[in-house]
Amino acid sequence: MPNLRPTFILFGDSISQRGFAVGGWAARLADTYGRRVDVLNRGYSGYNTAKCMHLLPHVFPADAAPPLLVTIFLGANDASLPDRHSAQHHVPLDAYTSNLRKMVAHLRSTYSSAPPAVILITPPPVDEAARQLSNHDRWGSPLEQPSERTNEFTGRYAEQCRLVGAELGCPVVDAYARFQEAPEWRATHLNDGLHFAPAGDEALHELLLEAIARDLPHLVHTALPYDFPEWGDVDASNASTFKRNVMIA
Repeated sequence: MPNLRPTFILFGDSISQRGFAVGGWAARLADTYGRRVDVLNRGYSGYNTAKCMHLLPHVFPADAAPPLLVTIFLGANDASLPDRHSAQHHVPLDAYTSNLRKMVAHLRSTYSSAPPAVILITPPPVDEAARQLSNHDRWGSPLEQPSERTNEFTGRYAEQCRLVGAELGCPVVDAYARFQEAPEWRATHLNDGLHFAPAGDEALHELLLEAIARDLPHLVHTALPYDFPEWGDVDASNASTFKRNVMIA
């Protein structure tokens, strides 16, 4: 049975998983595309690209209808430092880069008849002092214990994400760079030095819409039809007026 509406799939880690919280970036996206697209959240807290590689055939099975759009938002866990307490999350930079390539290749080969658009999202910046406080509050780590992530190290992963996007022809939402354009981004965009505060969720939503308008104008929400006609265009006594709108990709 075909989907009633086309789908967007948001694939990532906890920052995607939390995206459907009240006011979250994914919830905002679902609202923007209401009645036009079903936005499916496939975020997995604590996962890195190595673990997400094993999810690909389950999240994107060959017998499913191709999504219109997939966002790949990974790297925040991969960029955990290998010599600190979150070392189990770390993925070396070259492996992270390779995994991103493989994910895009999987989507394009699995849905070769109608490959989805893919947007890569860089990991966001890190507020190291806030991470130290969060680790103390959550795990009892000494306040002086260095953060398990640094902004500089995460920036290397963001750069590779940008390069993979350019190499494969995928739009990139550069959360790492664009968040840091805000004067007080540490206080306004992040709530624990990593995950998003309301301004961060709002910013990422706007950056996604900006990327779609710039690079994928056929997927701008106003370019997509409602699933069925407006209420004023249907007649309850005439079933033929309830004709489903079919999107032409």
